[in-house]
Amino acid sequence: MRTFGILILLYFVSLNTLEAQTSPTSGNFPSFIAISDIHLDPTNTATWETAATTITQIAQGKNGGTKPSFILYLGDLPVHSDPRSSAQVANAMNEAGIALKGLRGIAEQANIPLLYLPGNNDSYTGDYHVFDTVLFKKDTIDMDRWPVITGKNPLSHLHDSIIGDQSLIQLGCYTAFPLGRSVPLEVIALNTVIFSPQHSDSVGMYYNYSQQHPEIRQQDADNELGWFFQQLMYAQDKGLQVVVAMHIPPGLDGYTGANSLGTGGKLMWDSTLHYRAGHSAEDLFVALLNHYKANIVGLIGGHTHLDGIRVVLGDANTPILPYISVPAISTDHGNNSSFKVVEFDPSQKFAFTNFVTYYHRNTDPIIHYDSTYSFNQEFENTDGLPILGRIQQIFSEDKVTGKSRLSIYLDRIYTTKNGPSYALSNDSQVTLYIKSLYY
Repeated sequence: MRTFGILILLYFVSLNTLEAQTSPTSGNFPSFIAISDIHLDPTNTATWETAATTITQIAQGKNGGTKPSFILYLGDLPVHSDPRSSAQVANAMNEAGIALKGLRGIAEQANIPLLYLPGNNDSYTGDYHVFDTVLFKKDTIDMDRWPVITGKNPLSHLHDSIIGDQSLIQLGCYTAFPLGRSVPLEVIALNTVIFSPQHSDSVGMYYNYSQQHPEIRQQDADNELGWFFQQLMYAQDKGLQVVVAMHIPPGLDGYTGANSLGTGGKLMWDSTLHYRAGHSAEDLFVALLNHYKANIVGLIGGHTHLDGIRVVLGDANTPILPYISVPAISTDHGNNSSFKVVEFDPSQKFAFTNFVTYYHRNTDPIIHYDSTYSFNQEFENTDGLPILGRIQQIFSEDKVTGKSRLSIYLDRIYTTKNGPSYALSNDSQVTLYIKSLYY
Protein backbone atom coordinates (compact mmCIF):
# COMPACT_ATOMS: atom_id res chain seq x y z
CA MET A 1 0.00 0.00 0.00
CA ARG A 2 1.29 3.42 -0.92
CA THR A 3 1.07 6.49 1.25
CA PHE A 4 2.42 9.89 0.42
CA GLY A 5 5.11 11.75 2.29
CA ILE A 6 6.27 15.30 1.77
CA LEU A 7 9.74 16.70 2.07
CA ILE A 8 9.36 20.35 2.98
CA LEU A 9 12.11 22.81 2.19
CA LEU A 10 12.15 25.83 4.44
CA TYR A 11 14.59 28.39 3.13
CA PHE A 12 15.60 31.47 5.03
CA VAL A 13 16.18 34.54 2.87
CA SER A 14 17.60 37.81 4.14
CA LEU A 15 15.65 40.99 4.70
CA ASN A 16 18.66 42.41 6.55
CA THR A 17 16.72 43.18 9.71
CA LEU A 18 18.18 40.73 12.22
CA GLU A 19 20.22 42.21 15.03
CA ALA A 20 23.35 40.47 16.23
CA GLN A 21 22.99 38.27 19.28
CA THR A 22 25.68 37.62 21.86
CA SER A 23 26.42 34.19 23.34
CA PRO A 24 23.59 32.60 21.31
CA THR A 25 24.29 29.03 22.38
CA SER A 26 22.46 27.70 25.40
CA GLY A 27 25.68 26.28 26.84
CA ASN A 28 23.72 23.37 28.29
CA PHE A 29 24.16 20.84 25.49
CA PRO A 30 27.09 19.35 23.59
CA SER A 31 27.46 20.52 20.02
CA PHE A 32 29.35 20.22 16.74
CA ILE A 33 30.46 22.77 14.15
CA ALA A 34 29.06 22.41 10.63
CA ILE A 35 30.86 24.07 7.71
CA SER A 36 30.26 23.81 3.98
CA ASP A 37 31.25 25.17 0.56
CA ILE A 38 34.40 27.19 1.22
CA HIS A 39 35.28 27.28 -2.52
CA LEU A 40 38.57 28.92 -1.68
CA ASP A 41 40.23 31.18 -4.25
CA PRO A 42 42.21 34.44 -4.00
CA THR A 43 39.03 36.52 -4.10
CA ASN A 44 37.64 35.11 -0.84
CA THR A 45 40.81 34.33 1.10
CA ALA A 46 40.12 37.08 3.63
CA THR A 47 36.56 35.81 4.13
CA TRP A 48 37.73 32.27 4.86
CA GLU A 49 40.57 33.41 7.11
CA THR A 50 38.19 35.53 9.19
CA ALA A 51 35.67 32.71 9.38
CA ALA A 52 38.46 30.32 10.39
CA THR A 53 39.46 32.65 13.22
CA THR A 54 35.94 32.65 14.63
CA ILE A 55 35.56 28.89 14.11
CA THR A 56 38.85 28.33 15.95
CA GLN A 57 37.61 30.30 18.95
CA ILE A 58 34.35 28.35 18.99
CA ALA A 59 36.15 25.00 18.55
CA GLN A 60 38.30 25.77 21.59
CA GLY A 61 35.31 26.81 23.69
CA LYS A 62 36.40 30.44 23.89
CA ASN A 63 33.14 32.02 22.79
CA GLY A 64 31.23 31.49 26.03
CA GLY A 65 29.54 28.25 24.99
CA THR A 66 30.32 24.58 25.48
CA LYS A 67 33.35 23.36 23.53
CA PRO A 68 32.06 21.49 20.45
CA SER A 69 32.73 17.76 20.25
CA PHE A 70 33.65 17.57 16.55
CA ILE A 71 33.63 19.41 13.22
CA LEU A 72 31.62 18.28 10.20
CA TYR A 73 32.75 19.57 6.80
CA LEU A 74 30.05 18.99 4.21
CA GLY A 75 31.98 19.25 0.96
CA ASP A 76 33.19 21.60 -1.78
CA LEU A 77 36.63 22.97 -0.92
CA PRO A 78 37.79 23.95 -4.45
CA VAL A 79 36.43 26.76 -6.55
CA HIS A 80 34.82 25.90 -9.91
CA SER A 81 37.41 25.44 -12.66
CA ASP A 82 37.55 24.53 -16.35
CA PRO A 83 38.50 20.82 -16.50
CA ARG A 84 40.10 21.43 -19.91
CA SER A 85 42.65 23.70 -18.27
CA SER A 86 45.17 21.73 -16.22
CA ALA A 87 46.49 25.01 -14.80
CA GLN A 88 43.05 26.08 -13.55
CA VAL A 89 42.39 22.71 -12.00
CA ALA A 90 45.81 22.63 -10.36
CA ASN A 91 45.35 26.12 -8.93
CA ALA A 92 41.88 25.27 -7.63
CA MET A 93 43.16 22.13 -5.94
CA ASN A 94 46.13 23.93 -4.45
CA GLU A 95 43.83 26.55 -2.95
CA ALA A 96 41.62 23.74 -1.64
CA GLY A 97 44.70 22.24 -0.02
CA ILE A 98 45.24 25.52 1.82
CA ALA A 99 41.66 25.40 3.10
CA LEU A 100 42.04 21.75 4.07
CA LYS A 101 45.21 22.58 5.98
CA GLY A 102 43.30 25.33 7.78
CA LEU A 103 40.50 22.96 8.73
CA ARG A 104 42.99 20.39 9.94
CA GLY A 105 44.74 23.05 12.01
CA ILE A 106 41.48 24.05 13.67
CA ALA A 107 40.77 20.42 14.58
CA GLU A 108 44.29 19.83 15.85
CA GLN A 109 44.37 22.96 18.01
CA ALA A 110 41.03 22.03 19.56
CA ASN A 111 41.94 18.31 19.62
CA ILE A 112 38.59 17.28 18.16
CA PRO A 113 37.76 15.13 15.11
CA LEU A 114 37.09 16.65 11.70
CA LEU A 115 34.80 14.55 9.49
CA TYR A 116 34.97 15.30 5.76
CA LEU A 117 32.27 14.53 3.18
CA PRO A 118 32.75 14.72 -0.61
CA GLY A 119 31.11 17.56 -2.53
CA ASN A 120 30.47 17.96 -6.24
CA ASN A 121 33.56 20.17 -6.66
CA ASP A 122 35.94 17.90 -4.77
CA SER A 123 36.98 15.61 -7.62
CA TYR A 124 40.29 16.40 -9.29
CA THR A 125 38.88 15.54 -12.72
CA GLY A 126 36.06 18.07 -12.65
CA ASP A 127 32.77 19.31 -11.22
CA TYR A 128 30.25 16.50 -10.57
CA HIS A 129 32.86 13.91 -11.56
CA VAL A 130 33.43 10.61 -9.80
CA PHE A 131 34.89 10.71 -6.31
CA ASP A 132 38.65 10.65 -5.86
CA THR A 133 41.10 11.42 -3.05
CA VAL A 134 43.56 13.64 -4.92
CA LEU A 135 42.32 16.66 -2.98
CA PHE A 136 43.55 15.22 0.29
CA LYS A 137 47.09 14.92 -1.07
CA LYS A 138 47.21 18.72 -1.38
CA ASP A 139 47.62 19.01 2.38
CA THR A 140 51.05 17.44 2.31
CA ILE A 141 51.49 17.05 6.06
CA ASP A 142 48.59 14.65 6.45
CA MET A 143 47.86 13.52 2.92
CA ASP A 144 46.34 10.21 4.03
CA ARG A 145 43.98 11.66 6.62
CA TRP A 146 40.77 11.14 4.63
CA PRO A 147 38.00 10.76 5.69
CA VAL A 148 38.52 11.59 9.38
CA ILE A 149 41.12 14.17 10.28
CA THR A 150 41.47 13.69 14.01
CA GLY A 151 43.19 16.32 16.08
CA LYS A 152 46.66 15.22 17.28
CA ASN A 153 45.98 11.57 16.47
CA PRO A 154 49.04 10.12 14.69
CA LEU A 155 47.22 7.07 13.35
CA SER A 156 46.30 6.89 9.67
CA HIS A 157 42.65 7.07 8.76
CA LEU A 158 42.41 3.35 8.08
CA HIS A 159 43.17 2.61 11.73
CA ASP A 160 41.48 5.55 13.39
CA SER A 161 39.54 4.42 16.43
CA ILE A 162 36.41 6.41 15.57
CA ILE A 163 36.05 5.02 12.05
CA GLY A 164 33.17 2.59 11.67
CA ASP A 165 32.26 0.95 8.38
CA GLN A 166 34.46 1.83 5.39
CA SER A 167 33.45 -0.93 3.01
CA LEU A 168 32.22 1.69 0.52
CA ILE A 169 35.06 4.16 1.06
CA GLN A 170 35.92 4.06 -2.67
CA LEU A 171 32.63 5.87 -3.32
CA GLY A 172 33.23 8.39 -0.53
CA CYS A 173 30.91 6.73 2.01
CA TYR A 174 31.79 5.73 5.56
CA THR A 175 30.52 5.77 9.14
CA ALA A 176 32.20 7.27 12.19
CA PHE A 177 31.69 7.59 15.93
CA PRO A 178 32.72 11.21 16.58
CA LEU A 179 32.28 10.96 20.36
CA GLY A 180 34.17 7.68 20.58
CA ARG A 181 33.19 4.04 20.12
CA SER A 182 31.64 3.82 23.57
CA VAL A 183 29.05 6.52 22.75
CA PRO A 184 26.11 5.30 20.63
CA LEU A 185 26.12 8.27 18.24
CA GLU A 186 27.13 7.48 14.66
CA VAL A 187 27.54 9.68 11.60
CA ILE A 188 26.62 8.07 8.28
CA ALA A 189 28.53 9.97 5.61
CA LEU A 190 26.98 9.70 2.14
CA ASN A 191 28.21 10.76 -1.29
CA THR A 192 25.00 12.16 -2.74
CA VAL A 193 26.79 13.64 -5.76
CA ILE A 194 26.03 10.24 -7.30
CA PHE A 195 22.31 11.01 -7.06
CA SER A 196 22.55 14.47 -8.63
CA PRO A 197 20.93 15.00 -12.06
CA GLN A 198 23.21 14.73 -15.06
CA HIS A 199 24.62 18.22 -15.32
CA SER A 200 27.06 19.62 -17.78
CA ASP A 201 29.58 22.04 -16.39
CA SER A 202 30.18 25.62 -17.51
CA VAL A 203 32.10 24.47 -20.59
CA GLY A 204 29.67 21.72 -21.55
CA MET A 205 31.80 18.81 -20.35
CA TYR A 206 29.72 16.08 -18.83
CA TYR A 207 30.84 14.49 -15.61
CA ASN A 208 31.81 10.84 -15.60
CA TYR A 209 28.43 9.58 -14.38
CA SER A 210 26.69 10.67 -17.58
CA GLN A 211 25.94 9.41 -21.06
CA GLN A 212 29.35 7.79 -21.33
CA HIS A 213 28.90 5.53 -18.30
CA PRO A 214 25.26 5.49 -17.15
CA GLU A 215 25.50 1.84 -16.12
CA ILE A 216 28.40 2.61 -13.73
CA ARG A 217 26.49 5.48 -12.17
CA GLN A 218 23.41 3.31 -11.68
CA GLN A 219 25.54 0.56 -10.18
CA ASP A 220 27.19 3.00 -7.79
CA ALA A 221 23.77 4.36 -6.80
CA ASP A 222 22.55 0.82 -6.13
CA ASN A 223 25.61 0.09 -4.03
CA GLU A 224 25.29 3.25 -1.97
CA LEU A 225 21.57 2.83 -1.30
CA GLY A 226 22.08 -0.83 -0.37
CA TRP A 227 24.95 0.16 1.92
CA PHE A 228 22.82 2.89 3.52
CA PHE A 229 20.07 0.32 4.14
CA GLN A 230 22.62 -1.97 5.82
CA GLN A 231 23.93 0.84 8.04
CA LEU A 232 20.43 1.72 9.24
CA MET A 233 19.71 -1.94 10.01
CA TYR A 234 22.99 -2.12 11.93
CA ALA A 235 22.11 1.03 13.89
CA GLN A 236 18.72 -0.41 14.82
CA ASP A 237 20.26 -3.73 15.86
CA LYS A 238 22.96 -2.08 18.01
CA GLY A 239 20.76 0.63 19.48
CA LEU A 240 22.66 3.48 17.80
CA GLN A 241 21.41 6.96 16.94
CA VAL A 242 22.67 8.26 13.62
CA VAL A 243 23.17 11.63 11.97
CA VAL A 244 22.81 11.26 8.20
CA ALA A 245 25.26 13.67 6.53
CA MET A 246 25.49 14.55 2.83
CA HIS A 247 26.42 17.33 0.45
CA ILE A 248 23.43 17.43 -1.94
CA PRO A 249 20.04 16.95 -0.24
CA PRO A 250 16.94 15.42 -1.81
CA GLY A 251 13.98 17.61 -2.73
CA LEU A 252 13.61 20.73 -4.84
CA ASP A 253 16.35 23.29 -5.23
CA GLY A 254 15.08 26.59 -3.84
CA TYR A 255 17.99 28.41 -5.47
CA THR A 256 16.49 27.69 -8.88
CA GLY A 257 13.09 29.14 -8.05
CA ALA A 258 10.98 26.56 -6.20
CA ASN A 259 8.00 28.00 -4.35
CA SER A 260 5.37 27.11 -1.78
CA LEU A 261 3.14 25.46 -4.38
CA GLY A 262 5.80 22.90 -5.20
CA THR A 263 6.29 24.27 -8.70
CA GLY A 264 9.46 25.69 -10.15
CA GLY A 265 12.91 24.67 -9.10
CA LYS A 266 14.88 21.64 -10.16
CA LEU A 267 15.01 18.28 -8.46
CA MET A 268 18.18 17.94 -6.44
CA TRP A 269 18.31 14.18 -7.09
CA ASP A 270 17.92 12.49 -10.46
CA SER A 271 14.45 10.97 -10.79
CA THR A 272 15.70 8.52 -13.44
CA LEU A 273 17.87 6.68 -10.92
CA HIS A 274 16.06 3.63 -9.61
CA TYR A 275 17.29 1.23 -6.99
CA ARG A 276 17.79 -2.14 -8.72
CA ALA A 277 15.32 -1.13 -11.44
CA GLY A 278 12.62 -0.58 -8.81
CA HIS A 279 11.73 2.55 -6.90
CA SER A 280 13.46 5.83 -7.54
CA ALA A 281 16.54 6.61 -5.45
CA GLU A 282 14.77 9.41 -3.61
CA ASP A 283 11.62 7.39 -2.92
CA LEU A 284 13.64 4.55 -1.43
CA PHE A 285 15.76 6.97 0.57
CA VAL A 286 12.72 8.65 2.11
CA ALA A 287 11.10 5.28 2.76
CA LEU A 288 14.21 4.17 4.66
CA LEU A 289 14.14 7.37 6.70
CA ASN A 290 10.51 6.73 7.57
CA HIS A 291 11.13 3.10 8.55
CA TYR A 292 14.22 3.78 10.68
CA LYS A 293 13.24 7.20 12.03
CA ALA A 294 13.48 6.00 15.64
CA ASN A 295 17.24 5.58 15.17
CA ILE A 296 17.86 8.76 13.16
CA VAL A 297 18.68 12.04 14.90
CA GLY A 298 18.28 14.07 11.72
CA LEU A 299 19.89 14.95 8.41
CA ILE A 300 22.43 17.64 7.59
CA GLY A 301 24.01 18.89 4.37
CA GLY A 302 25.17 21.83 2.29
CA HIS A 303 25.46 22.53 -1.48
CA THR A 304 22.71 25.15 -1.87
CA HIS A 305 24.80 27.83 -0.09
CA LEU A 306 21.58 28.86 1.66
CA ASP A 307 20.50 28.61 5.27
CA GLY A 308 17.37 26.59 5.89
CA ILE A 309 15.49 23.58 7.16
CA ARG A 310 13.88 20.68 5.37
CA VAL A 311 11.38 18.57 7.27
CA VAL A 312 10.61 14.98 6.30
CA LEU A 313 6.91 14.24 6.73
CA GLY A 314 5.57 10.76 7.36
CA ASP A 315 2.05 9.37 7.66
CA ALA A 316 -0.71 11.97 7.88
CA ASN A 317 1.84 14.65 6.98
CA THR A 318 3.43 14.39 10.41
CA PRO A 319 7.00 15.74 10.69
CA ILE A 320 9.31 12.84 11.44
CA LEU A 321 12.84 14.17 10.88
CA PRO A 322 14.60 17.52 10.48
CA TYR A 323 17.18 18.29 7.81
CA ILE A 324 19.52 21.18 8.63
CA SER A 325 20.87 23.07 5.64
CA VAL A 326 24.33 24.50 6.31
CA PRO A 327 25.03 27.75 4.40
CA ALA A 328 28.27 28.41 2.55
CA ILE A 329 31.46 30.20 3.48
CA SER A 330 31.64 31.23 -0.18
CA THR A 331 29.33 34.06 -1.28
CA ASP A 332 29.21 33.18 -4.98
CA HIS A 333 25.47 32.46 -4.89
CA GLY A 334 24.72 35.93 -3.57
CA ASN A 335 24.44 34.63 -0.02
CA ASN A 336 26.24 35.90 3.04
CA SER A 337 29.16 33.86 4.33
CA SER A 338 27.93 31.60 7.16
CA PHE A 339 28.46 28.46 9.22
CA LYS A 340 26.57 26.71 12.03
CA VAL A 341 26.93 25.28 15.50
CA VAL A 342 24.41 22.47 16.11
CA GLU A 343 23.48 21.43 19.66
CA PHE A 344 22.25 17.95 20.62
CA ASP A 345 21.05 16.24 23.78
CA PRO A 346 22.41 12.75 24.65
CA SER A 347 19.59 12.27 27.18
CA GLN A 348 17.01 12.61 24.36
CA LYS A 349 18.63 10.14 21.95
CA PHE A 350 20.99 12.88 20.76
CA ALA A 351 18.12 14.95 19.37
CA PHE A 352 19.05 18.27 17.74
CA THR A 353 18.03 20.84 20.36
CA ASN A 354 19.15 24.06 18.68
CA PHE A 355 21.39 25.49 16.00
CA VAL A 356 23.11 28.83 15.77
CA THR A 357 24.05 30.43 12.46
CA TYR A 358 27.06 32.73 12.48
CA TYR A 359 27.27 35.01 9.46
CA HIS A 360 28.92 38.06 7.93
CA ARG A 361 26.66 40.61 6.30
CA ASN A 362 27.87 41.36 2.79
CA THR A 363 26.86 44.96 3.33
CA ASP A 364 29.24 45.37 6.28
CA PRO A 365 32.53 47.03 5.25
CA ILE A 366 34.59 44.95 7.70
CA ILE A 367 34.49 41.16 7.56
CA HIS A 368 33.33 39.61 10.81
CA TYR A 369 31.01 36.87 12.02
CA ASP A 370 29.36 38.69 14.92
CA SER A 371 25.86 38.40 13.47
CA THR A 372 23.97 35.33 14.67
CA TYR A 373 20.54 33.86 15.05
CA SER A 374 19.39 30.68 16.75
CA PHE A 375 16.51 28.35 16.03
CA ASN A 376 15.24 28.52 19.60
CA GLN A 377 15.22 32.31 19.72
CA GLU A 378 13.44 32.82 16.42
CA PHE A 379 10.96 29.97 16.84
CA GLU A 380 10.17 31.07 20.40
CA ASN A 381 10.97 27.63 21.72
CA THR A 382 10.10 28.52 25.30
CA ASP A 383 9.27 24.90 26.20
CA GLY A 384 12.83 23.79 25.44
CA LEU A 385 11.70 21.20 22.90
CA PRO A 386 14.10 19.64 20.41
CA ILE A 387 14.01 21.20 16.95
CA LEU A 388 11.73 18.48 15.60
CA GLY A 389 9.46 18.73 18.66
CA ARG A 390 8.98 22.47 18.21
CA ILE A 391 8.18 22.04 14.52
CA GLN A 392 5.71 19.26 15.36
CA GLN A 393 4.11 21.55 17.94
CA ILE A 394 3.66 24.32 15.38
CA PHE A 395 2.27 21.87 12.81
CA SER A 396 -0.27 20.63 15.37
CA GLU A 397 -1.35 24.18 16.16
CA ASP A 398 -1.64 24.98 12.47
CA LYS A 399 -3.98 22.03 11.95
CA VAL A 400 -6.29 23.40 14.64
CA THR A 401 -6.27 27.00 13.45
CA GLY A 402 -6.11 26.26 9.74
CA LYS A 403 -3.37 28.86 9.43
CA SER A 404 0.29 28.38 8.62
CA ARG A 405 1.92 29.92 11.67
CA LEU A 406 5.07 28.10 10.68
CA SER A 407 5.32 30.40 7.68
CA ILE A 408 5.11 33.38 10.02
CA TYR A 409 8.06 32.09 12.02
CA LEU A 410 9.98 31.46 8.83
CA ASP A 411 9.19 34.92 7.50
CA ARG A 412 10.90 36.26 10.59
CA ILE A 413 14.02 34.21 10.06
CA TYR A 414 14.30 35.10 6.44
CA THR A 415 16.48 37.66 8.17
CA THR A 416 19.14 34.97 8.61
CA LYS A 417 21.49 36.42 6.09
CA ASN A 418 21.17 34.67 2.84
CA GLY A 419 21.84 38.05 1.28
CA PRO A 420 19.72 40.87 -0.13
CA SER A 421 19.21 39.09 -3.46
CA TYR A 422 16.97 36.58 -1.65
CA ALA A 423 14.35 39.01 -0.36
CA LEU A 424 10.85 37.57 -0.11
CA SER A 425 8.34 38.25 -2.87
CA ASN A 426 4.74 37.27 -3.42
CA ASP A 427 5.70 34.31 -5.57
CA SER A 428 8.66 33.14 -3.49
CA GLN A 429 7.26 31.83 -0.27
CA VAL A 430 8.65 29.96 2.68
CA THR A 431 7.51 26.37 2.43
CA LEU A 432 8.39 24.23 -0.58
CA TYR A 433 6.52 20.98 -0.97
CA ILE A 434 8.06 17.90 -2.59
CA LYS A 435 6.17 14.64 -2.76
CA SER A 436 7.81 11.27 -2.29
CA LEU A 437 6.27 7.83 -2.03
CA TYR A 438 6.56 5.52 0.95
CA TYR A 439 6.24 1.82 0.19
